[in-house]
Amino acid sequence: VVPLFREQVIKGGPVTITDPYMTRFVMSISRAVDLVLKAAEIAHGGEIFIFKMPALRIGDLAEVIIEELAPKYGHTPASIKVEVTGKKAGEKDNEELLTEDEFMNARETQDMFIVNEVGNQKNKKLPSKRYTSEQGVLLTKEEIREMVRESLPQPL
Repeated sequence: VVPLFREQVIKGGPVTITDPYMTRFVMSISRAVDLVLKAAEIAHGGEIFIFKMPALRIGDLAEVIIEELAPKYGHTPASIKVEVTGKKAGEKDNEELLTEDEFMNARETQDMFIVNEVGNQKNKKLPSKRYTSEQGVLLTKEEIREMVRESLPQPL
């Protein structure tokens, strides 16, 4: 969605979002690489690694992108309107990375869940629940701003 928001800001808006309170998981490329390397290091074979990630509200992301990019493309943030389009069929309010069934066969570490771990007979089953972006740690607008500054290309 970030490239779409960027293009909409460049054109002067509007920035279209389905629901400002919708949450999604996010992760920087460097953090993703670190976790993939860690998973490769501890893998026995057949496991599914689900990384813990912070989440954000789509409305907060849109506001931060507008505030950061509008002046760089000759617009004021106030001139870029946000248009709420509503959810599409089948679209969820929150992202789900771990279902209740998967959770029952998972082991939790500090930065990931490991589902169907092979070779660990001491695998303590977690209480039945799910892992969704609604339950994750929500980034503040300042944390989103820092992430946006690190990940967006410089103005054309």
